[in-house]
Amino acid sequence: MQTFDYVILGAGLGGLSAAACLTRQGYRVAVLEQHYLPGGCCHTFQYGDYSFCADVHYIYQCGPGQTVARFLNYIGKSVPFNSLDSDCVDRIITPEVDFRIPLGWENLRDRLLATFADEAKAINLYCDEIARLHQQMVALGEDLRWYDLKWADWIKLPKYWHLYSRRNWTLQDLYQHCGLSPKLQALLAGQSGDYALPPKDIALLTHASLVSDYAEGSYYPQHHFKHLVDTMVDAIIEGGGLVQFSTPVEHIEVRHRQVQFVIAGGIFYQAQKAYISDLDPKLTVSLMTDDGNSELDNGPDHRPDQGLDHRPDQVPGSGAKK
Repeated sequence: MQTFDYVILGAGLGGLSAAACLTRQGYRVAVLEQHYLPGGCCHTFQYGDYSFCADVHYIYQCGPGQTVARFLNYIGKSVPFNSLDSDCVDRIITPEVDFRIPLGWENLRDRLLATFADEAKAINLYCDEIARLHQQMVALGEDLRWYDLKWADWIKLPKYWHLYSRRNWTLQDLYQHCGLSPKLQALLAGQSGDYALPPKDIALLTHASLVSDYAEGSYYPQHHFKHLVDTMVDAIIEGGGLVQFSTPVEHIEVRHRQVQFVIAGGIFYQAQKAYISDLDPKLTVSLMTDDGNSELDNGPDHRPDQGLDHRPDQVPGSGAKK
């Protein structure tokens, strides 16, 4: 039995960033990853003389004082980033138009108005709605501390009624509400590759957050995405933690709704404080059993009285990926 303060399943950006922060706080952490490379969807692989990032071509929140910069400063590491061309973060080509999406939400509005002057009303409604939703999401996060709510906090909620009223809207709902033409919908949906879903299946609030943050700045690590991932791994190992590759999680032992240990690569891992899963939620649940009466013999070191609440939720990454 190997014992750590925290056992984290998966070495994607969520698992690595959580592990790096916990290591910075003085905890001993084990990260278990089935792949032979770290990074999850953001891992880097070699093909001949070239390196390729599996998924990402830029991220946001990397400017001074923003989320990724604060994260790296917290774990005591530095990763330089390049900002993408401010005149063309994305290029969308449809049968009707070849359109360059610039940085800055108002810059995008101006370019849309210049290109589709006959749809000015619909464009302004779309841009205003996205800007309003994003502003309210940011303000709500600053206004309320969801982990420490007070009764007085509930009084603040009515001013976020507009945000609440859009909670179940899809991106397609917004397109129809604004009256955007099919050709303009096709253009705007071209920036929705992150979701791998059609507009009718994309949550509007997710879209509003994503495009607004990208509009504020889009970045890529100067020394490839591998540098960012390896920097997080280094922070964990240098702090006394373990990042174990080629180690698929085979079983999560649960007794009376508490995780007792994890088996990965034939080895038993136990957490004194908590288990965190950065795996697919369905996979996490499929690996768990809880009959309240497990007979699995894991050796004399097992102490069932130290079981901890399972946390199957995924840990957010340090900046969204594109």
